[in-house]
Amino acid sequence: MAGSETKASACEKAGTCVTRDVWARVCDSINQVLNSITLGDLVKDYQGEKDHGKKDFEISLKKGLTKNS
Repeated sequence: MAGSETKASACEKAGTCVTRDVWARVCDSINQVLNSITLGDLVKDYQGEKDHGKKDFEISLKKGLTKNS
């Protein structure tokens, strides 16, 4: 949520917002998953779906990126 903290239009109640921590955790989780994926992973996924007609990876909210096969 660093980007929203630097905006001048941030909510005046941001300091006491009960959902702010939840959204910060969601943002951190999304970033963690995205940072764990490489271009090579995307190529492998594409080739696997193209060759086998199935996904090679599934995204789990608790475990991040895990191999299906």
